[in-house]
Order: sequence, then C-alpha cells, then structure tokens
Amino acid sequence: MRLILRLCKTYKYRLFFQLSIKMLAALGDLLIPFLLSIMIDDVIPNIEDKNNLTPLFLVSLAMLFLTIFDLVANVIANRSSEKIASEISEKVRSDLFSKIMEISLKDMDEVTLPSLISRMTNDTFNIYQASASLQRVGIRPPVLLLGGIIISLFLDPILTLILVATIPFILIASIYFSKKAVPLYAKIQEKNDLFIRTLRENITGVKVIRALSMNEHEKEKLDRYNNEVRESEEEAVIKMSSLNPLINLIMNTGFVLILVLGAIRVDAGLTKSGSIIAFLTLFTIILNATTSLNKAFILVSKANASEKRINDILNLETYYVETNSLVPIKKEKELITFKNVSFSYLGIKNDLENINFTINENETIGIFGRTASGKSTIINLLLNFYKNYSGEILFYGENIRNLNVKKYRENFGVVFQNDIIFSGDIENNISFMREIDEKNIFTALNSSQSNFVFDKFNSNNNKTTEKGTNLSGGQKQRLLIARALANNPKILILDDSFSALDYKTDLELRKSLSLNYPNTAKIIITQRISSISNANNIIFIEEGIIKGFGTHEYLLRTSEEYKSMYEYQIKDGELDEE
Repeated sequence: MRLILRLCKTYKYRLFFQLSIKMLAALGDLLIPFLLSIMIDDVIPNIEDKNNLTPLFLVSLAMLFLTIFDLVANVIANRSSEKIASEISEKVRSDLFSKIMEISLKDMDEVTLPSLISRMTNDTFNIYQASASLQRVGIRPPVLLLGGIIISLFLDPILTLILVATIPFILIASIYFSKKAVPLYAKIQEKNDLFIRTLRENITGVKVIRALSMNEHEKEKLDRYNNEVRESEEEAVIKMSSLNPLINLIMNTGFVLILVLGAIRVDAGLTKSGSIIAFLTLFTIILNATTSLNKAFILVSKANASEKRINDILNLETYYVETNSLVPIKKEKELITFKNVSFSYLGIKNDLENINFTINENETIGIFGRTASGKSTIINLLLNFYKNYSGEILFYGENIRNLNVKKYRENFGVVFQNDIIFSGDIENNISFMREIDEKNIFTALNSSQSNFVFDKFNSNNNKTTEKGTNLSGGQKQRLLIARALANNPKILILDDSFSALDYKTDLELRKSLSLNYPNTAKIIITQRISSISNANNIIFIEEGIIKGFGTHEYLLRTSEEYKSMYEYQIKDGELDEE
C-alpha cells in the first residue's frame, strides 16, 4: 500500500487529529468493561443505604458519557476518513490521467483503452475503499487489542493468556489469505478489462450490430465475458470466505475457554464474577475489532492488486520530457524533412520503409495511396506521437526529437481520420479552450464552408452532443476543419477529411484554404485524387514505400499504377471536372 501511504503524507495533520479521536474513542470503549467490573464487584455489593445511590449513578453516568463520546468521536473520524479517502482517489485519478496523456501511443496500444478506463474507474475505487477502511480500522483495532490485553491483565492475568494465545493464529490466517487474495483480485480486473472492451465495442458499434442482425451473437459474446468475470469473483469470494469463519472459530474457541476457566476460577474464589463479565465484554469488543480488521484485509488485498495495475501505468516511461529548447524558425531551411525514416508498430515488419521527402513553406502536399498503405502513419510520426523509428524528421533543420513537444505541436492544425466532436457548444469545439480571437474563428468557419452554423453560433441551438451525433457527417468534418484552422497554423494536416463532402463543397473548401491561408503549408491525405490534383507535390505511397513523388501530371507520366488508379476513379465517377 505504498501508493496510499505516500499520498496520506499530504494529510498528516488531519490524519493525526482523526486518529487521535479514534484512539480516545477506543480507550473509552475499553474503560466501559472496566467500569462494569467495578460496578458489579465493588459498587453494588457496598450499597448499604438505598437512598444513597450516588456511587452507582456516578459510575453509570461515566459509562453513558463514554458511550456518547465514542459515538460522536467515531462519526467525526469516519466522516474525515471518507473525505480524505475521496481526495486520495481523486489524486490517483488525476495522476493516472496525466500520465496517460504523457505515455506513448505505442504503450497505450499495448495496454488498450478499455484497460485504461478500468484502471481509471474500478482500480481507483478500490484504492478509495482501502484508504477509507485503513483510516477507520488502522488505529482502533490495534488500540482495542493492545489496550484490551493491558486491562485484562488487571482483571485476570491467567485468563489473559488465553486471549494472547489466539492472536498469532489470527495473524497467520490473515496474512495467508491476504497473499492468496492479491492474484485472485488481479485476475478479476483482467477479466473485467475484457468485459469493458466488449461492452464498449458493442455500444459504439450498435448500428452495425443491428444492421447485420448480429444482436444474439453479440449478446452471447458479452455473456461469455460477463460469466468469466462472475466466475473469477466467485473464485475469490469462495477462497476468501474461509477467513471470517476461521477467525470466528479461533476467537469463539478462546471465548469458550475463558468462560469455562473463568467459571472454575470464580468457584474457587480466585477471581470475581464482575471481572469475568467485564472480561467477556472486553473479549467481545476485541472480537468485533478483529472482524473489522479482517474486512479491511480483504479491501487492502483488492487495493494491492489495483495498486499494481495503477503503478504499471505510472511507471511507464514518459513519452517526452519537456525541455526549454525553442522551436526553430529558420527560413532558409525546408519546413519539414523526412530522412531515411523507417517505422514499425509491432516491431515485426516495417509499416514505413526508407521514407524521404521535403515540404517547403506555403506548399500543398498530397499523400495518396490505398487503405493501410502508411499515409496516416507518416502523420503520426510527423506529430511526434511515436519515437521508435529510425532516421530523422527535421523541422527547419532541427530533429523534432529534441524540440519542446508542446511548442512544436502549436505549429499544427490537424483533422484526424477518426476525429471527434465533443459535447458542449460549437464555439468551444472550435476554440477548444485555446485563446483564439473571434475573428479567426469566423474566418475558419467561412473557409471550412461551415456557414450552416452562423444561425446557431450565438443562439440556444448551438449545442453539440457527444461525438456530434446531432450533426451530419459533412457538418462534422467541416467543423473539425474549422477547429484545425482556428489557430492559423503553420502546417495544416487533413487526414481523409473530405470523404463526407460532396464534390462542389470539396472544391470550394480547397479554394478557400488557398485564398485565406496562403502562408500555411497543407498536407492532405486522401484516397480521392481530385482533392490533391492541384497540389504542389503528391506522395504516392503503397505498403509503406513511396512509389512516386511529384506533381499530378508528373505521376501520370511516370507511374503506371498511379495512372491506372486515376483512370479507374474517372470511370467510376469519383473525379470531378474543375
């Protein structure tokens, strides 16, 4: 529980106050049996005058005061423990999310998105439960146990030996089952990751599932993973369910022995009946405290499994370390240069092989090729999402690996192939919390052919739902392009961003980009040749290898493959007459 203990240091003063109250309340609990023995053995037998019950009332009031104090103190302490636990879990979620934002896409792909969601939710909740439980039982049971032994020594040293003898057996049982529990709860979380992944896929792809009438198939698949989670939970519960009965057996055996031996000692006149009653009350208090401690062991076991999963993410290497390196602006150098760049996602076969090209300022570059040819991979490397590539990518002659990533990316405006509209309103989706002048926003909207939003922009009808479900495909693409243009980027990347646009809108949009953003270098990734036919240069890529580089006319002359794809699109009606 190093993670929880480390975070608890932040709250050391509040914890000290809370644990002090808990300790005082526990001591008060221990005094009640002691006062009970005094009442039975000393106060009641010595009452000679029924009109003088002052000693009896005083002891009774003391016991009542301790009971009320115990109630109030525990309520205050438990509220404080819940608040601290919620703040700890909030800090864990915040640190985990910050780390996820910093790790490489390669690590994110390996961990998987559903697993990250599970760690952000289920695992952090386990941390919350364990931290709250540790605060509630971290001081009270030990105080009750140690204090109970001390007080019981005053009541009857011989019977105390039975109480002390049960402790090693309880500790051994708790430690044994705790070690068994951690891998079981880790297995539950792994199964839960698979369940969340399947659930997320089914909810996201519900239209496809219904359209292909695969409802029953997907229900069966989800039920299979759901059953695996249930079976893992049952396995953990069955194995851990032996702990409570075992501890109860140990404690109740001790209870019976104390009862029998106590009766013998009372009969022999070696101890008083009040002491035995107080001793049994004390033993019951310790039994309840031990049961609480056992529940805490189970929660801590869950948290240990979750902490390992959280630490697996927190200990991942930060993808980039922000430096003070300035992003260069050397006009005499090419804007972007790829030098002998090769890259593989899985480290088995190169997805890009020996990529070489340059992009100058104010140029429009098209990247064309079939599906999975490596077009988007080039952009992923250009944006410094992956670093495990060979060769160099230069920005004004400087290796992008050495640049301040945040400052470097501020030069880009990007629309990804599967980009997203966030829930909120249109203005926030375009500005995206950046300090952007309203004039730039309206220029971006005009240039992206997003005139349809002007009647909504300052009205109550400007809301966007999650993933932009209240917008058409073409409207979403145009808003995404407006977002990319809003900060007047030095480099605009449009990854298959015209696929939902009709030919006329596509043409008008490209004309607006040339007119309103003449100083912006544009990289257009597409499978529609008409979208890049007027580009300064086109990168024709197939299976991760550049098969041609040059103007549209040059590629028609030099690449039979490019020419055949162009002619096919003409025949299929995919090219427009400009």
